[in-house]
Amino acid sequence: MDAQENPYGHILSQRAELETHMTIIDLTPEELAQFQDKTMDVVDMVRERAGNEIVDTLMTALVD
Repeated sequence: MDAQENPYGHILSQRAELETHMTIIDLTPEELAQFQDKTMDVVDMVRERAGNEIVDTLMTALVD
């Protein structure tokens, strides 16, 4: 499957490049939920200081 067939092809390509230089750890859904829970105070602080639009844009970009 090439990048045209796989909408995440560019991400997989970037990951492959990163893996040549570092170790990538894939988190389980449970571990990811723990990180999200522990960082929510920081997200709230940034929302207060920078506004919802920038935080929402960043969070959407991270999910995509």
